[in-house]
Amino acid sequence: MEKAYEEKFLALLRATDEANIILALEMAKKIPFFQAYLDDYLALYNGLCNKQAKTLTVKIVRWVNQVCYNKDNTLEVFYTLERGLPAVVGKLTHLGKIITKGHNIGTLPPEINQLTSLKQLIITENGLTSLPKVITQLTTLVLLDLRKNALKAIPASIKELSDLRFLFLEDNQLTTLPKEIGQLVKLHSLAVGKNPALILPEAITQLSQLVSFSLRGNRLSRVPEVVGKLSKLHYLNLSDNCLSSIEVVTNLSNLGVLLLGNNQLSTLPEGFRSLVQLKTLWLSGNPMVYFPPHIASTLQQLHLDHCQLESLVGVGRLTQLTLLNVNSNNLVKLPTELNQLVQLQKLESNHNQLAVLPETLGNLEQLKQLHLNDNRLSTLPITIGALSALQELLLHRNQLTAIPASMGKLTSLQKLGLGKNKLTVFPSEIGQLTALEHLDVSDNQLTQLPETICQLSKLRFLLLKGNPINSEVIKKIKAWLPHCQVIADN
Repeated sequence: MEKAYEEKFLALLRATDEANIILALEMAKKIPFFQAYLDDYLALYNGLCNKQAKTLTVKIVRWVNQVCYNKDNTLEVFYTLERGLPAVVGKLTHLGKIITKGHNIGTLPPEINQLTSLKQLIITENGLTSLPKVITQLTTLVLLDLRKNALKAIPASIKELSDLRFLFLEDNQLTTLPKEIGQLVKLHSLAVGKNPALILPEAITQLSQLVSFSLRGNRLSRVPEVVGKLSKLHYLNLSDNCLSSIEVVTNLSNLGVLLLGNNQLSTLPEGFRSLVQLKTLWLSGNPMVYFPPHIASTLQQLHLDHCQLESLVGVGRLTQLTLLNVNSNNLVKLPTELNQLVQLQKLESNHNQLAVLPETLGNLEQLKQLHLNDNRLSTLPITIGALSALQELLLHRNQLTAIPASMGKLTSLQKLGLGKNKLTVFPSEIGQLTALEHLDVSDNQLTQLPETICQLSKLRFLLLKGNPINSEVIKKIKAWLPHCQVIADN
């Protein structure tokens, strides 16, 4: 009976409504045994808020319930804890996750080792210079996130976290990792980027289950040999280093995602074509003048933005591509072989020097998004009307004087951006764009829009600012489109 009474008390105390909490506080006045729970509530509130409250109120109880007894079993620290995490947290044995970001918690109380349900511990941006010993006693941990601290070393006792699957140590001051890290045989993901002086131990190769590894921002001039022995790697981040060669990577036959952005790569090694499992490749910000050879034709997403590309000759081989990003290069044209990319769904070529588009562009029947802002286009090919799947077409800041009537065939188009061009007329075929929701023709030389625009029943946003359209015409357009927000100068 006493146990049932205690459970009833706790259910009332941890309720969300004020009435039940008041009942619990009244019960505690009659049964001194329950006072210990109230003392813990007050200690939690004072410890987690840097307060010195003497009396437990309904407001305080509700705060503790929200922070410590929520449905996610997560404790998130919101305040800088001058005295560190309070010892009473050790009594929150239901907790599965603790998050403290940007709050100086100093160290952790030894009582935290009582949290036998704790699976995730996230202590980021806390200024830790060493790993609190109690952390390696939390043997139920699956995820340990210690990013953006000032850790100089990881103790050998890290091996005690035998269930650990995710270990994030980025942005610290690590120079090495203990050989015992090789005993974390369940580790799936390891991030040690932004530790510029870090030297990887050979023991890393014992992580037979490792599928994700990040070494971004470590000022690497070469890929460490041990990386090439991590045969199960699916995700590898080597961005923001100083790499000019990546031969070691060609040994990783299971790679699916490879990030190589912002290095010194001018080409790719011949052995790169053996990475047939590779689906996503980031080469952004590398000095590549020509399209890199030796990429397996099975690639699906390719990012080549902010390189120095002058040509895309060779891209036609990548017949499985669904995304191609070549923003901010020196391209003056797109190759006719682009038509071989029959699976392409998104093409981004903003901030280039394109003056013309190939007629073969119309063969991209799967294309849904075409972004060509900030180029030198003065005309569009008639074949653009064959892009039947196209949903988004952005052509801002070009030199277009007209758009072809064939664009009326783009019946899937939802967003059309033509701002800051030189358009003087709009074809009546615009009325056929029955899926169009957003139309931007701002900063052109339009004096009128065709009456067929009234057929665009789904249009919700029309931007006309910066055109010499008089107020009477604007009124007429607004009358044609009663459910559309029309933004104009008048």
